[in-house]
Amino acid sequence: MLELHKELAGTCFGIHTGFHKPHMPPSYPKPYKEVAVTIGKKTSALSVLLGIAAIMLLSTGAHAGWFPEVRLTIAPDASYLSGSNAHCLVTDSEGGLHLVWYDYRDGEAEIYHSRFDGVVWSPEAVLTSSEYSSESPSLAADAAGGLHLVWSRYGVSGGRIHYRHFNGTTWELSEAITDPASASERPSVAVDDTGRVHVVWRDYSDGNWHIYYKVYDGAVWSEAELLSDPAGYPRYPSIAAGEDGHIHVAWDDYRHGNWEIYYRFFDSAVWGAEERLTVDASVSESPALLVDTYDEVHVF
Repeated sequence: MLELHKELAGTCFGIHTGFHKPHMPPSYPKPYKEVAVTIGKKTSALSVLLGIAAIMLLSTGAHAGWFPEVRLTIAPDASYLSGSNAHCLVTDSEGGLHLVWYDYRDGEAEIYHSRFDGVVWSPEAVLTSSEYSSESPSLAADAAGGLHLVWSRYGVSGGRIHYRHFNGTTWELSEAITDPASASERPSVAVDDTGRVHVVWRDYSDGNWHIYYKVYDGAVWSEAELLSDPAGYPRYPSIAAGEDGHIHVAWDDYRHGNWEIYYRFFDSAVWGAEERLTVDASVSESPALLVDTYDEVHVF
C-alpha cells in the first residue's frame, strides 16, 4: 500500500504546472515548476511536468522512497491542473487519492476526475458538460467521505464559479454560486472540521479585480464577502482550513508595482487585518497554503 508522507496524509494538497492556457496566461510560463514543501524539518520536492505526465507517491514502509512515476492522462491536447495553485489532489476519509484536472479533448475544456485506491487509478470520469469551457478546478475532501469541487465556467458574459458535491456514492448536480453579472474565476475550496465548505475566487464585479469569499453550511451559501484591498490588483487566491473553524487565505497582488503575497486569517468569528507576507524585488506569485496536524499554516 502506497501512502503519502505521514505529515501530508489526509491533507488537501495542491500542485500545478505553472501554466494557464486561456484568458490571461502567466507572463513567463516554464516547461515545469518545482515546488518545495517544508513541514517541520522535513522537505520534499515535487516536479510537476506539463500535461500531468506523472504523479509519484512516497512509501512509508520498510523501503521508503519515491516510486516510479505514473502517467495519468493521454489526451490530444495538454492536461492542466489549476493555475492558481488550488488543491487538485486530495486524500479522502478512506485514504484514497482523488485528482481533478481539465483538458480540451472535446473542443471546450471539461473537468476530469480519477481516484487511486492504493493499487490502481480508476478510469477517468468527466464531471462537467457544457458548450463553454470549464477550467481551474479545486477539490476538497470532508471527514464523511464527501468531495467538494469548484471550478470556473466561462460563457459569453464572462466566468462564473460552479460547485459540485460527491456524497460518498454519487456526484450531485452542479450549481453556480456567483453572480452571472460578474466575471468570476480561479476558485479555491477548503472544508473545515465542522463540514462547512469555504470558497475564495477572483472577481471583476465592479470594474476591478478583487478576492471574494463565501461559505456553505450544508443548507445555504452565504453572501459574497470582499477580502482584498479595493485598491489592489489580486490574481491567484488560495485557501486552507484549520482546526476550530480557522480559515487561511493568501493571494498575490500587484498594488505596489510588483507581485507580492498577502494573507488574511479567519478565527471562526471575524476576519483579521490583511498582512503583506513578502517584500522582495523579485516576483512573488501563486501562493499555496497547507495546514499541518499541529494546526500551523504554511505558505509556499
